[in-house]
Amino acid sequence: LRIGLPTVVNEIFVTLAMLTVSATANSFGAAASAAYGVGRRIDSFACVTDGAMNGAMSAFVSQNVGAGRVDRARKGLLCAMAFSGGICLCIMPFVYAFAPSVVSIFTDDPTVIENTVSYMRLSVFSYLFFALVGPLIGFMRGSGNQMITVAVGLVAQYAFRVPTALLATRAIGFPGIALAVLAGPLSSVTMYVIAFASGLWKHGVERMPVQSGKA
Repeated sequence: LRIGLPTVVNEIFVTLAMLTVSATANSFGAAASAAYGVGRRIDSFACVTDGAMNGAMSAFVSQNVGAGRVDRARKGLLCAMAFSGGICLCIMPFVYAFAPSVVSIFTDDPTVIENTVSYMRLSVFSYLFFALVGPLIGFMRGSGNQMITVAVGLVAQYAFRVPTALLATRAIGFPGIALAVLAGPLSSVTMYVIAFASGLWKHGVERMPVQSGKA
């Protein structure tokens, strides 16, 4: 419960925040609602390393911390961020340049295509931060810092993503939804990097049982 419950709470609040963003997108009409659905589907394909690296780092870090190899866990995070970020840096130019062609795979409605392309030309910049936040979340969870992930999740969603959705859409219309999507991982990466660089994450390691030996 101590390890799993904070993760569940975090996922619930993230889902509620994304529902708010979806409701804001839907307020622009059926075409915008469809565009947001298509755009998020493409985003999920492009950001597949987010979830993969999250799970991989959680297992890798917990095993190495338990074996007393905190140095290896730390190096693993940096390697995972470089690997995941490198993949997304290769994907981003392709999605940006060929957005109309990619969107046309999902719909032939010209209005939906236009709205989706306007969304994706901004949301594509979130890919790099999604790629980086996955390893960071996995590292924090694997090192016993579940409460940090909850705190970061709440702040990122309700101090940055939801307000950005409400304010940006008033300023620039439907494409402002993409800025809300970007605000979440951008703010999360910033807070996780601070927690990592400041050594705050080491408090979780100190509470974890450590066995002698090397991983």
